[in-house]
Amino acid sequence: MKLHPREDAAAFRKAAASLPLPVYVAERDPLFAWLAVARGAVVLASTVGLEALRFGVPLGVLPLPGHGHVFEYASRGAAVPLDPQALAAGVAEIFDGAEHREEAAAALVTRHLGQAGAGAGNVATALEELASRGAAR
Repeated sequence: MKLHPREDAAAFRKAAASLPLPVYVAERDPLFAWLAVARGAVVLASTVGLEALRFGVPLGVLPLPGHGHVFEYASRGAAVPLDPQALAAGVAEIFDGAEHREEAAAALVTRHLGQAGAGAGNVATALEELASRGAAR
């Protein structure tokens, strides 16, 4: 289990101790090392989902209580929307149906990372346009 840096690792270890399977809680391990070897990933509300999809890792998404699935991973067909009341079935679907989500995952990654590396240039262009509009007044 890879936690957000602000999560309480001790609390997760305590909760995981009651599970029938061993759970390793990764606190400071690099995320990309985990994604490189992962067979699947589950996120709540995290951009790690996009990174998992970029690595080709099948993804499940838990809803944020009161808000649903806050990222578009599931609504665009790139990930399995998980129901907390039926987790076993949802987790099985992550692994059983990954092939039909690959195209949607690739499209989602392109949509979000298509401008990767161009951010500073895009911001500079927008600022120049705003400055020229202000100067024209």
